[in-house]
Amino acid sequence: MNQNGQPSFSNQTPARRSWYSLLQAGAAGFAFLGLFLLGSSLFLYGLIAARSNSFDANLILSNWLPASSFLFLGLLFLPSVVFGLAHWFGLPIPEKQMMKFPSSLILLAIFLVVVIIGHQLSQSSSALLLLLPLVHVLGISLPVVFFLRLGLNQLPAQSLQRSWGAFNSGLGLAPVFILIFESLALIGFLLLIGFWISIHPDLIKEISQLISLLKQSRPTADATLKLIQPYLSQPMVVTTILIFSAIVIPIIEEAIKPIGVYFLYGKIQGELAGFIIGALSGGGYALLESFLFSSNGNDWTQAILSRSATAVIHIFTSALMGSAIAQVWSDKKYLRLGLAYGCSVFFHGSWNGLAMLYTLQIISGDRQGIWQNPFIHNLATYAPLLLLFLFLYVSGSLWFFRNIILKQSSKISFQAK
Repeated sequence: MNQNGQPSFSNQTPARRSWYSLLQAGAAGFAFLGLFLLGSSLFLYGLIAARSNSFDANLILSNWLPASSFLFLGLLFLPSVVFGLAHWFGLPIPEKQMMKFPSSLILLAIFLVVVIIGHQLSQSSSALLLLLPLVHVLGISLPVVFFLRLGLNQLPAQSLQRSWGAFNSGLGLAPVFILIFESLALIGFLLLIGFWISIHPDLIKEISQLISLLKQSRPTADATLKLIQPYLSQPMVVTTILIFSAIVIPIIEEAIKPIGVYFLYGKIQGELAGFIIGALSGGGYALLESFLFSSNGNDWTQAILSRSATAVIHIFTSALMGSAIAQVWSDKKYLRLGLAYGCSVFFHGSWNGLAMLYTLQIISGDRQGIWQNPFIHNLATYAPLLLLFLFLYVSGSLWFFRNIILKQSSKISFQAK
């Protein structure tokens, strides 16, 4: 980094080529090709469906919305390909660059404009609706950029290759491992539920009747909802759903999300370095999750606003874990890691639990069963306000810890092997 804050370049061929760089480039290239092919296929399928039927913007959008998401995510892997190959071949590449982002007010203003335009487009029945995929990409990406700025802006210069590698690991690798472990956990839960049902003959009969009704009538979404509503008021059902969403999922995700930090074992020193790499890894994961859960076209505005708030949870908890992991490597402070992991699981679990409790109350109709309990009823009713408070608290904590760690860390060094 020169005195003007511009990135410094290295044109020296390394003594030995880094297999890590080649692996990074290969994995990122594979992700790019996979996402590009998937996005292109969905785009072409939507185009063919539009040509073979009378014009239906919603039909096209159901394919083009996820297509735009996959194509954009694929492009985000290209920097890792470029930096990885450049380092492998010994080409001149920027070594380090300070984290700089646009102004918070500018990002917020653009986001609000995007939401307003996207809302109008999502309500349209004309061909203008086909512009929504472009707006959708901005609507999902801007909050992630905003919260990364909140936690990382103007922090010491970092290796661009490692920064993009951390972001892409959260975007690509973390979801794969999380999916595997959460699937195993879900199978375990289903086995326990199956065992519980097997020792209660009355439940077996009741569930068999429900399955029979679903098969015979092939109900619509509204009819299906009416069939399952009574079960969503039963304490055992609600408790099981909350345990899985508010405890099991956060335990798994918070251990895996800072995967970008794990890959840099021995290459980074200090809690600030871990904080930065962890935040980038969490930002990548937040971006993918937001695209996956908001690309179905249903109530676009609500989906964008809810996902924008969720992004800060992933970025903060991963940054917190990253700083603690790096400090364990340098200072052997295992208690700090345990506390960071506990706090990350608590914040993530609280967010999931409140959101799920509110959703279950709305779906169940809030008339009977567990919802007659005053505490549960009030907790679910005021869940949106509690989520707002949690969002503001975590956002403030991200900014606060960023400043505290920056003051305590006078110098960040990356040790290249």
